[in-house]
Amino acid sequence: MILSLFSHASTQYTNIFDALRLTKFAQEKGKTEIIKKLFDAYFTKNLELSDHKVLMSIAAECGLEEKKTAEVLESGRYGTEVRADEREAMERGIDGVPYFLINGKYTASGAQPVEVLQEALAKIIAEEKAVAPATESLEGMTCGPNGCRF
Repeated sequence: MILSLFSHASTQYTNIFDALRLTKFAQEKGKTEIIKKLFDAYFTKNLELSDHKVLMSIAAECGLEEKKTAEVLESGRYGTEVRADEREAMERGIDGVPYFLINGKYTASGAQPVEVLQEALAKIIAEEKAVAPATESLEGMTCGPNGCRF
């Protein structure tokens, strides 16, 4: 959702558009661990996420098929979806990662301790229960690549 990320180690910017497209592909295949691996590659290992060799390697670590991954990276596939995410991020004022959007209206920005997120989720659930119609159940809360829904 961010066009570029700042690398503190090299003070360089890198275009992550292809990494975001690859993330969409991986999520479609149920390989959501790619997000953590991309963060590690960029923030810990200072790798260029615009480099297709780096992206191919990360995709392979996640079990994505090499030929299909290469096809995604060489095409414009998922570009429309990534641009839509970028527009939504700009509209919401999101300018950094991580950024949590829960139930389409609750947000938390930046790295948060688990306890802070647990407390926030407990408050959100209590608030949602208070305003939910009596016939609506909140037992089916789910979280996925597009956020959490009750």
